[in-house]
Amino acid sequence: MILELVTFKAPPGADWDRILEDARATIPRWRANRQLVRKHYLVSDGGKECAGLYLWPTREAAEQRTTPRGARA
Repeated sequence: MILELVTFKAPPGADWDRILEDARATIPRWRANRQLVRKHYLVSDGGKECAGLYLWPTREAAEQRTTPRGARA
């Protein structure tokens, strides 16, 4: 198994509801990726830092993955 952590800044001025809405919008696209074992969405206490925690069955699956919008992460 491969555990991948991808961190990023929350959109400027985004509140908890906006961050949650954005995360929920990606769920169907990630569920469609049959190689993904599990994904967790993470947000810092202050809501300024976010992360995606991905669990992949193999390194190859992790390296071949794409973001929900189709761009390489």
